[in-house]
Amino acid sequence: MRALFTILLMITAMNCYLFAFSGGTGTSQDPFQVSDVDELQSIIDYPDSYFIQITDIDASSTASWNSGEGFMSLSDYDTPFTGSYDGNGYSIDGLTINRSGGIFQSLFGFMSGAEISNVTLTDVSIIGGGFIGGLAGYCESSDVIGCSSQGSVTGINSIGGLMGEVSGSTSVSRCFSSGTVEGTVQIGGLIGSYSSSIALTDCYSISDVTTTGSDPNIGGLIGLLIGDVQRCYSAGSVTVTTNSGGAIGYKQSGTVTDSFWDVETSGQSTSAGGVGKTTAEMQTKSTYTSANWDFAGEIANGVEDIWAINPNSYPHFFESLQSPVLSTVRDIPGDQGHQVELVWLASENEAGYSLDYFYSVWRLVEDTRSVNTNSVIDGLSSEIDDYTGLILHQRDDYWTFLTMVPAMMFDQYSVIVPTLVDSCATMNEEEYSSTYMVCFHHDTGIYMSEDVSGYSVDNIAPYATSDVTLTVGGRTENCTLYWSEVTEGEYNGNSYPEQNGLFYRVYAGDSPDFECNVSSLLGTTQELSMDIDTNESMKFFKVVVSDQP
Repeated sequence: MRALFTILLMITAMNCYLFAFSGGTGTSQDPFQVSDVDELQSIIDYPDSYFIQITDIDASSTASWNSGEGFMSLSDYDTPFTGSYDGNGYSIDGLTINRSGGIFQSLFGFMSGAEISNVTLTDVSIIGGGFIGGLAGYCESSDVIGCSSQGSVTGINSIGGLMGEVSGSTSVSRCFSSGTVEGTVQIGGLIGSYSSSIALTDCYSISDVTTTGSDPNIGGLIGLLIGDVQRCYSAGSVTVTTNSGGAIGYKQSGTVTDSFWDVETSGQSTSAGGVGKTTAEMQTKSTYTSANWDFAGEIANGVEDIWAINPNSYPHFFESLQSPVLSTVRDIPGDQGHQVELVWLASENEAGYSLDYFYSVWRLVEDTRSVNTNSVIDGLSSEIDDYTGLILHQRDDYWTFLTMVPAMMFDQYSVIVPTLVDSCATMNEEEYSSTYMVCFHHDTGIYMSEDVSGYSVDNIAPYATSDVTLTVGGRTENCTLYWSEVTEGEYNGNSYPEQNGLFYRVYAGDSPDFECNVSSLLGTTQELSMDIDTNESMKFFKVVVSDQP
């Protein structure tokens, strides 16, 4: 009889797991599967188990839970969360907590020895007292990677957009916050207080930080720092009643390396760590690659491809390449203008060679009045047989089809396409820039790249200058070649002077009809003369003008 009773208890326990979650047994090999907000709240009863989120979760209903106090933090000081939660890239939207006097108010109130990864919190509304954050109020000796929080976080002390306070041997990397953060003491856009023995790496905050207190530990990234920070940035506003920091409010100890803050958007000219940059500099890739940041498309700083950046924006984390990444729009050296080379990183959805997989290349229409409404399509379809002449209406803009490139399982593709216009000295850059987009077509869908702009320099055909003369110095073999400056002219509508200046290439040979090639090139200069050390085989000289070195 006792054996039967034990079996019934085991079955009851198993059924409890099945009802609490969508699947799994809570082990590292078979984590509990979380698919809705009720299952998310149930984690509070299993603080040492393993979890994985299997879909986006709508948590907006929590605003009315518990008489308006909202969601119950999944752990606290007495019962910390010590397990593992993998957000799996899915979002938790609209999580609400409203306990103005409470401590450890967050998704996870108190974590210790936990593993948290890939959690995406959107439109959170968290109100508490102390140790308040979107993801965690207090975090010690845990691993946090690939997590983000967007929304409003408000409290009094140790308040952060992502986490309130971090301590111990906690590792935090590839995380970010956005929205608003408000408090009084130790307030940071990302983390209120960071006193960890492991450096905070590859993180950022674009949260706006506000305080009415007089505590100096207020920063766009971290309020109080007792540790190290590497390759991080902040770009939100920092509104304080006393001096504080654009990135770091107060640094008690530690180092801040290869990190930046926006002096314009923050309103702060100083910081306890990091380098202040203008908005334009913060939105320039070279600012970061020169500081050893690992960007997709380059290998000098590593091959993990942690970061990516779009035009006129701040860096963001590089995601799986479902969409192609249009990385380069560059001028074609030595051509006659009106064309550029596009370079993009391939979509990871290329699963094999197939006629159904290809890339289409589009250019932004210059004037929407020229669009033939009969040719406009609202969205791309894999069933379209002929894209020639099509105008795509997408992202509130009109795009004209340029060409198609087969998917060949390459890591990177390039194609030469025409520009709208070519540059000249009488035009501003915005007048001659062209904007492009690349789409990957797959049987599961169509994936669009971000827009990237570029322009063609006024490339000209090689020109020979006039009045080439040779002056010999005494009876030596040394002489000087002189020529006249090319100052004006026109080739296919492209006018001089060139934006990047003209280059003169000097060639020499032993007959009048010698070929101008690499072997006969003496050198390149932007001057109007060149000193030459002659020899018996050099009797004839030619000077060629180009817009490229």
